[in-house]
Amino acid sequence: MFRIDLIRHGRTKGNEERRYVGRTDEGLSPAGRLELCKIREYLDGAERSGDNLDSEKRACTRQNALPDVVFQSPLRRCQESADILFPGIPQLIIPEFRETDFGDFEYHTYEELKDDTAYRAWIASGGQTGCPGGESTDQVKTRIQAGWGILCRKMKRKMTKYHMTDDMKAMCRDVAQNTESGKVKSGYDIADSVMPDRDTRIYRGEGGNGSDGGALHSCVLLAHGGTIMELLSRYGEPKKDYYDWQTACGHGYRCLWDDRTKRLLVQGVWPPTGERKEEKQHL
Repeated sequence: MFRIDLIRHGRTKGNEERRYVGRTDEGLSPAGRLELCKIREYLDGAERSGDNLDSEKRACTRQNALPDVVFQSPLRRCQESADILFPGIPQLIIPEFRETDFGDFEYHTYEELKDDTAYRAWIASGGQTGCPGGESTDQVKTRIQAGWGILCRKMKRKMTKYHMTDDMKAMCRDVAQNTESGKVKSGYDIADSVMPDRDTRIYRGEGGNGSDGGALHSCVLLAHGGTIMELLSRYGEPKKDYYDWQTACGHGYRCLWDDRTKRLLVQGVWPPTGERKEEKQHL
């Protein structure tokens, strides 16, 4: 069993304009960056409901918030969010966790699409028919489930931290694009393309609570709204429908993964409020 925080990336310009942002690789907006910086201050224990914590409580709060490793989508909005929220924590990119490809609907708004016959049919199906020119629902589910399998395997392995260079980041994005286009099979491990001769993983960062090796006990998945909803609708406990797991940008859920039952036991919202009763009201 391990703890995992499922976190949606910070806001982008497309999010603010209520566009369908899937494969579009845009970074965070200024407002999105500011929101994440405020969350990071909260995690650091510098601010909590406007009150300063003493040094002992601040250390406890920060330790509780620190993951051993941050898994993430290859898209820039997730990488930038991870850099702000978890600086210095090892990061690993899993291409399978990218957002849905909305095809012909990509980066359009409802107002721009509302008179399109194909769009109306897609909306009427509850998004189950797949987007023209994009991914089908089954393709998205298969891809994300493959990514979850990769994440779980990595949490069981002894990990060694590495610093990811700009060249390695570029290679990761290339592999992610090739995976999307079908040139690389689903479930491909991008770390193997960079260091195929090592049973270790590529990280962007200098260390975390357990990143020096041995068992890992906690992690973050910094990904997209669709990715999080798919994982929780399949594995989440309590059982809820796909759209019931929607979460705002920069927010998410704190969970425990039970490898025996193959369930994500939802403990509360993220960022954690520190008050369990308050968290449950948001679920």
